[in-house]
Amino acid sequence: ARGLHLLVSFTLGAVAIEVAAREQQENGQKDPAEYQRQLRTRFESANIAEFPNLVSLAPKLSRFVEETEFGMGVRHIIESLQPAVS
Repeated sequence: ARGLHLLVSFTLGAVAIEVAAREQQENGQKDPAEYQRQLRTRFESANIAEFPNLVSLAPKLSRFVEETEFGMGVRHIIESLQPAVS
């Protein structure tokens, strides 16, 4: 049950981010490149002493998850749910 919850949460989170970005684009609020630029700026402006990994990963964190990365995440979740072989 926990594994299913994790997988559903992962999937819904990815979908929610993509839908929000598309809605902004359709409403003429921001094009995807501008959205990603602003998100990267927010990550980079975090307190580096407190969040060094967040700041250093800003370029990767600010882009949308690609299909291959999403698939890798799903596979990782599923593999982590399999019982360990002794």
